[in-house]
Amino acid sequence: MQEHPFYRSHIPAEPLRRYVAAFWLYEGYRPAHAVERVLPSATVELVIPLAGQRLAWRELDGHDDGSAGAIVSGPRHSAFEVPTATQVRLAGIHFHPGGAWSLLGVPIDALAGRHVPLDVLCGPAAHHLGEQLAQATSDTARFALLHQFCLRRLDPARAPHPAVTAALDHLARAPDDTTIAALVAASGLSHRRFVALFRREVGLVPRDVARLRRFHAALTRARDLLSPSGAHLAAEAGYCDQSHWRLECTKLSGLAPGPLIAARKAADAVLPAPERVQMLPMRPAA
Repeated sequence: MQEHPFYRSHIPAEPLRRYVAAFWLYEGYRPAHAVERVLPSATVELVIPLAGQRLAWRELDGHDDGSAGAIVSGPRHSAFEVPTATQVRLAGIHFHPGGAWSLLGVPIDALAGRHVPLDVLCGPAAHHLGEQLAQATSDTARFALLHQFCLRRLDPARAPHPAVTAALDHLARAPDDTTIAALVAASGLSHRRFVALFRREVGLVPRDVARLRRFHAALTRARDLLSPSGAHLAAEAGYCDQSHWRLECTKLSGLAPGPLIAARKAADAVLPAPERVQMLPMRPAA
């Protein structure tokens, strides 16, 4: 278990480890900034309020929404914002890309770009889980409840397709050097069948997953470089040029590279990578 002043995480044992990257808890999170921006990723996140608070979020187009209970945040192409006041006491499950397919009971592309109430997917079990987690008296007990919930939801009949698993492994190792044609050829399936399976289990098409992995890899490179120039970072990350890198930052995060890298470094100062690295502290809008 990894511990920080307000954040604890636990990597589950098998058989869940192949599906779930971590169980996590927020407690006592009261930062000075009022808003955090969540960068897009190919992962699914289950977020459960433990203090009766209403979860809220805002899309970058200004659309607001919220939920009185737990939500499933699907994979997505664009960032969104959440108020920090709702994060004071939370539990959650951070799935590996493709990992939620075997546990949530729906094609993951139905969740893409959406925040779906957990009770829509799981019925009364969602409310029961929230109550149990709120009443638990230790981190160990809460992690055990999350583990049991996932084991009950795990459906052997929805095992990941080997072609999707192999493609995700390849994209994780070499997102810059992967072509979709190569992934299709390695799968032994038709292009249409491979993409349909991938979208069903991951929620996005392979090209979008590669794009997001390259984006996050570039942010990691920017963190490790003392003073990264835009041109140097773009070349290091495999972008065509500096303009391409700037365009991707704007499309995916809503920020230009300079402000994005500064916000990422501020986030690392609050909670070092790799934990919850998609959360960026933001000042409230003027």
